[in-house]
Order: sequence, then C-alpha cells, then structure tokens
Amino acid sequence: MNLGIGRISVESDAQEVVKAIKSSSYDDSAVGHLIDEVKSLLALNFNHFECEFIGRVCNQAAHELAALGNVCNEG
Repeated sequence: MNLGIGRISVESDAQEVVKAIKSSSYDDSAVGHLIDEVKSLLALNFNHFECEFIGRVCNQAAHELAALGNVCNEG
C-alpha cells in the first residue's frame, strides 16, 4: 500500500495452495495457522487480492530457463 499497489493477482501451479487461500476448508488442517497468516497479511496490505491456478504448461518458458540456469557455470 505504501508503494501505491492496492491490487495484486498471483498465479500458481500449486492447486492445493490456491484452494487453501481461496477457501476456508483448510482452516483446521496442520498448516491452517500459516494459511490464516497469509490471508491476514494479504488483507492488511492490499485492497484486492486474486489467486488463480495456472497449470505448468503455461510456465514452460520459466521452467526451461531455470533448467538452463541450473547447468550453467557461475560467471
């Protein structure tokens, strides 16, 4: 909010994480307190928050770059 960013949209290929953030069905789970904290921080820092599931196919370029970077020597 201090930077003028009031709206945020996050895309993830982790479907369970997206479900956990978008619903209350994980509130009683072992990680429910962490999910609650994430939701609280988002509500405190942004006017609007979206979280959507996007499959890995959409991230192919990022995965290829990460694989390439993994085999490159430093420098």
